[in-house]
Amino acid sequence: MRFPVKIRITAVLLSAVMLILASACTKDTAAGADASAQTASVSVPQTPTSSLFESSADETPSEKVSSYIDPRPIESRNCGLLDASTGELVDGKYIDDTVYPASIVKLMTLLVADELCEDKDNTYCSVTYSQIRRLQDRDAYRVGLAAGEKMSVTDLMYCAALSSGADAAVALAAGLAGSEADFVDHMNRKAAELGLNNTVFANCTGLHSSSQISTVTDMALLMKYAMESEFCRKVLTTYSYTTSPTSRHGEGIKCTSNALSTVKDCDIDGRIRIIAGKTGFIRKSLYCMVTYAVSNNGKEYIFVSLGAEYKKHTVTDMIYFYEMHML
Repeated sequence: MRFPVKIRITAVLLSAVMLILASACTKDTAAGADASAQTASVSVPQTPTSSLFESSADETPSEKVSSYIDPRPIESRNCGLLDASTGELVDGKYIDDTVYPASIVKLMTLLVADELCEDKDNTYCSVTYSQIRRLQDRDAYRVGLAAGEKMSVTDLMYCAALSSGADAAVALAAGLAGSEADFVDHMNRKAAELGLNNTVFANCTGLHSSSQISTVTDMALLMKYAMESEFCRKVLTTYSYTTSPTSRHGEGIKCTSNALSTVKDCDIDGRIRIIAGKTGFIRKSLYCMVTYAVSNNGKEYIFVSLGAEYKKHTVTDMIYFYEMHML
C-alpha cells in the first residue's frame, strides 16, 4: 500500500529530525561524562590526619608552613592541643617540628628550681652587675633587680613565671646551681627524665640560641608536668603577686601574669576557664603561648601556640581548639 507523497515526505523529515536530536543528546551525555571525569581528577584541599602529626624531616619550618593546607582558621605556625589527663596530643599543626620556644622555657626553670630548693621562703638569691649587663645587651625583659639585691626563691619564681623576668630566672639559676650553665645541665637532665626527646635547653631565660629548641608536643607535656607540681601550679595559676620588700624595693615588686592577663577577657561559651599559662616572644620565635584550661564537664586541656605573627593569633587559635574539643 502506497501512502500519499505528502505523508511520505513528512515521515522522512520526522525521521531526520529524530536522528539529529539523538545525535545531540549523545554529544551532551559524552560532554557531561568528560566534565565529571575532570571534576573527579581535581584534588580538594584537605588535611590528612597524618599531616597533623607528621612532617618531612628535610623541610624547614617555613617551607612546611607555606605548603600546609588546612581549611580551618589556624594562624600559628605550630600549635597543638594536649589532653592533660592522658598526655595525648589530640589535634594540631606541625607538632613535632623543632622551633625556638622563647620564654616558655621558663616552665622548666620553675620545675628545676622547685626540685632544687625545699625551703623556698628562706633561701635567697641575687644577680651580679655583669649578669644584668648581659641581659640589658640582649634587650631581655627584667623585673628590675639590682646587683646584689637578695630575693627569696619563692618571690623569684613568681617574678620569672608571671612577669617573665629574665633577671629573676638568672638569679634562680646562679643561686641554686652555682651558675646558669650548671642550672641548664639540670634542665636538660630533667627534660630527658620526662621524655622530652626533641628539646634542648641552652639557657634558663628563653633568649634566642640556635641550640635551644623544642616542639609543640614537648612544650605541652612540659606544661602538664609543671602543673602536676603543687608549688609550680600555685605559681602558674596566680594572676597577680607582690614580692616581699627588699633592700632596693621597699614595697616589693608587683607581678601580673602575662598569660592570664592576655586571655582574661576570653569568654569561651562560659563553660571553659583558662587557669594558667605562660607567654613568650623573641624575633626568631614570634609570639608564643601555652595555656591550661578546665571545662565544666571536667575536661582539662593544654594548648600551645608557637610562631604566631600577631599576639591575637595565639588567642584566636586557642579559642578555636578549646571550643572544638572541650565543648
